[in-house]
Amino acid sequence: MSGFRLFGPLLLTLAVVWISGCDSSDTMAPVPIEVDLDRLFAPPTVAERQIIESEWAALRRSTAYTPGNVQIAFEETRPDGSRIAILSHTTGLTAATHYGAVRIPPGVVPADGWPVVAYTHGGAQGFDLVETLERFVTGTLVDVGSESVLVVPTFRSETMVNTPIGDLLSNGEISIWDKDVDDALALVTATFRAYPELTDDRSFGTIGGSRGGTVALLMGLRDPRVQAAATYYGPMDFFAPSVRSIAEAYLAGTSSEELGSELSLPKMVPYMLNTFLQPLADGIISYETARLELLKRSPAHFTYLLPNTIAHHHGCDGLVPFEHFEALQANEADIPEDAELYAYDPECAGGNSNRGFHSMSEKIMPGNGNRTAAFLERHLK
Repeated sequence: MSGFRLFGPLLLTLAVVWISGCDSSDTMAPVPIEVDLDRLFAPPTVAERQIIESEWAALRRSTAYTPGNVQIAFEETRPDGSRIAILSHTTGLTAATHYGAVRIPPGVVPADGWPVVAYTHGGAQGFDLVETLERFVTGTLVDVGSESVLVVPTFRSETMVNTPIGDLLSNGEISIWDKDVDDALALVTATFRAYPELTDDRSFGTIGGSRGGTVALLMGLRDPRVQAAATYYGPMDFFAPSVRSIAEAYLAGTSSEELGSELSLPKMVPYMLNTFLQPLADGIISYETARLELLKRSPAHFTYLLPNTIAHHHGCDGLVPFEHFEALQANEADIPEDAELYAYDPECAGGNSNRGFHSMSEKIMPGNGNRTAAFLERHLK
C-alpha cells in the first residue's frame, strides 16, 4: 500500500465519474467533483470513536454474531486421533450460508474443554484447508493446534478449497474488515454449540495475518470473549499517509483496478475505493459516514479496548507499510492487558522493501512462531 508518495493539492478534482452499472464499453460522463482529503483523513475524534463503540455494543446485543442452522457438514477422525470437521451456518442478519473448518486435537480433553483459536486468513481468495492445517498444526509457521481447537472461517464470496467434500463457497457480498468479523465470530459460536463438551467457551483467542491480522484484532475489540489476539502485518490505521496516497492516486485518475493490481491487492483496494471514496466523491455518502467506515476498520485507534495482544511486522514489508505497525505501537501503552509488539528490521536496513517480507516465515521474522505460540498458550489456560 506504500507505492505512492503524497502529492497534489488538498482539494483534488476528479474529472471523470464512473457511472454505477456501466461496463467498459459505456461512455464516461465528465463531472467535476472535489474531495477534501484533509477533512477525510483528519485524526479521528473522541466523539467518532464513541459512535463506533456504540455500534459495536449494538451488534453484541443483536444477532449479528449468532449462527443459525448450524450443521456439521463433514467430520472424520484422523489416524493421529485428531478430528476434522466442516461446519456450515447462517448469520443472524442474513440468510447467507458460510463454511468453516474445525480441527480438534487428539488426546485427553481438559476438564473444562480445549481452548479455541480462530485463524483468520489473509488475501481475498479464500484458503486451502490442507495448507492451513499444515501451517498451524504441525508448526510449519505457528503451532496453535496441538493443544487447542483450531477454527478457520471463510469470508463472504470466498471459497475453502482442498476439503474432504470439495470446494465450498461462502455466500454473501464481500465485506472486508466488517462482516468478516461478524462471520468469524459466528463460526466460533457455532463451534462452541457443536462441540460443547470439547471446547472451553471461556478460553478463546484469535490469530491472523494481513487482512486476517486486522480481523483478528477487530474480533478482540468487538467481542469480550476474546482473551488474546495475535496479529501479523495487518492494516491498523486507515487514516495513515499510505492510505491517503492511494486515495490521491485514484482521484488523480488511476482506476481502482489498476491500483489494486499495482499494489498486489486486487480485491481489497478496489473494494475500499469503490465502496467509500467514490460514493463520497459522488455525494452519495457524507464525509461523516466515510470517516466512520474507515475508523471502524482501524484497530490502532481503539487500543484501549484490546485484549492481550501480540503483534509482528517487518520493516521491509512492501504490501502493508510498516507505518501501520507504528500506529499500533504509538498507542501500545493504552492496551489494558498484556502487550508484546515485535518489529523486525524496522529501518529496513537492506533497503529492499517488497512483498516478500509480507510473510510469517521464520526466515523473515526469526522467533515469531514460538513467541506467538507461547503468548497464546499463556493467556488461554
